[in-house]
Amino acid sequence: MNKTIKYRVGLTAASSLLGLALAAIPLSFDSSSFLPSQPEAVAKSDNANGGNRGNHGGNGGNGGNGGSGGSGGSAGANAGSSGVGNDGATPGSRANENAVENRSINAEMANLNASNASETALENAAETSNVGMINAFKEARIAADEAQDSADQAALDALFAQDIADQAALDAQAAQDAADEAAEAAALDLGNAEMQTAAEAAQDAADQAAADAQAAQDAADQAAADAAAAQDAADLADAEADAALDEAAKKEVTAEVEAEVIENLGIGD
Repeated sequence: MNKTIKYRVGLTAASSLLGLALAAIPLSFDSSSFLPSQPEAVAKSDNANGGNRGNHGGNGGNGGNGGSGGSGGSAGANAGSSGVGNDGATPGSRANENAVENRSINAEMANLNASNASETALENAAETSNVGMINAFKEARIAADEAQDSADQAALDALFAQDIADQAALDAQAAQDAADEAAEAAALDLGNAEMQTAAEAAQDAADQAAADAQAAQDAADQAAADAAAAQDAADLADAEADAALDEAAKKEVTAEVEAEVIENLGIGD
């Protein structure tokens, strides 16, 4: 092989090796010179990309703040903490509310506050005195409660009486059905004296059952009337008790005040 061929082969091999080396190195071009950038530029680019990634990470962190969200969450957490503190103070607030409510009730009750008087004081008080009128209300309320208990019992008795009447009516109907069947059988055999007697006996039993049913219904009606009268008496007694309380208070009393007085007197349910 001559020297020219050897030179060209060597040059070709060197070019190939240089090409492989260049292919292994990422190249970029400077737009101002259109020359490949130095490897350091690649490293810097990687660092810059890493920095960008870092910035993205930082931005992600800002995103967290961005929900200031995060700040809002902190504010929410602080608000929650403040809420707990407020809750801790709530019992005191409720105590204040209760104190205000008690003062309000006491103001509404006025001279009915005397309902806290002792049993002896109530019983020995003059009828026209404040305590005496409160005692009159106490007696009227007890009487009204007893009247209502009687009315409630009368209502139960009326229901029971009506149940008896309803059953008696069913029994009477059954007895009449039996009498009708006996009569039909007897009609088919008029010459049979035994069947005629059985039919007559069945009808007598049906008539008696009907009379019993009527008596039971009359009793139920009377029980219902008694229950209505008992309820009317209870309503009247209740109205008298309310009037006695209004008289003692010298004004119309609210349900809350009445409940307070009843509790003070130790009466009622």
